[in-house]
Amino acid sequence: MGEARGHHFVPRCYLNNFAIKEKIFCVDVKAATHRVVSTKKVAKKRDFNRIESDALPSDALETAYGAFEGELAPVLKALSEGGAITEDDFSYILTLVGLLAVRNPRHRDTFSDFQDDVRHQMLAVITSTKERWERHLAGARRNGFADGIPDVPYEEIRASIQRRDFKLVTTTHEHAQIEISVVDSLINNLAKRSWRWVRARPTAGMFVTCDHPVCLNWIKRSPGMIPIGYGLAGTSVFFPVAPTLGLVGEYDGRTDDLDADLFAVAGFNRRVINNADRQVFAKDDSFHVFDEVRLFNVGEFLDRVREVLRTEQNGQG
Repeated sequence: MGEARGHHFVPRCYLNNFAIKEKIFCVDVKAATHRVVSTKKVAKKRDFNRIESDALPSDALETAYGAFEGELAPVLKALSEGGAITEDDFSYILTLVGLLAVRNPRHRDTFSDFQDDVRHQMLAVITSTKERWERHLAGARRNGFADGIPDVPYEEIRASIQRRDFKLVTTTHEHAQIEISVVDSLINNLAKRSWRWVRARPTAGMFVTCDHPVCLNWIKRSPGMIPIGYGLAGTSVFFPVAPTLGLVGEYDGRTDDLDADLFAVAGFNRRVINNADRQVFAKDDSFHVFDEVRLFNVGEFLDRVREVLRTEQNGQG
């Protein structure tokens, strides 16, 4: 069999919890469109988990994530059907939350831009003078790093770096190394929070999810310019688990189940939608969004998105 190339950054077993026979209602919030699509075709990128190793196949990490998702799937199914789970089962949910929080395209894009800036600054220092560049190049040649690379005049190299004619790309292998190195500590931080289930009443509508479904928010914004983080007190984590079930975690927060009415569910949905990069997912088109002033159905929500897009296109927002 060939190697897997299309890698889901949001697991299919999780998306299927919000689907009907693996078909999910998908809203594109950047195009203000919607469609019903297979969960096979959303929240995925080519070679997202690809690694570079002499000892392992390039899809070894993707295979490992697949094994975890195979164990996670029955836990999600039990929760979606209203069943109880054990403490060990809940550890699977926290692991899922941790992985989704760190392993996503938006964070990778941010980190790639940061790495590109750092590497360009390093190149700017190395090429600050012709003598410094020639010393660096001579060392690279001695160590075999410049074999087969033609000489380029210093002036051309310096000018190209100053213009930033190229982007120094962070590989998926580098991203995976960073993500794996931080996910354990993040899961430990998540485990220190007090978690409560948010259960939608039969008349409350349904929860939605998205392509970045772990929503970190200030409970009350801290004074000053402190960046938000998962280890900070005064923050909450919202995570939709299934169409009728959500999860909220706070430090020293409540642990009793919340019986959520229509406005509570719709307010939860607002947080999830605000955290989306591009796609919002739901079981069908009957969900609502509450912006603390007005309740919107999906049609009204899309009309509002189109209005925002028109404003941005006209240079007014």
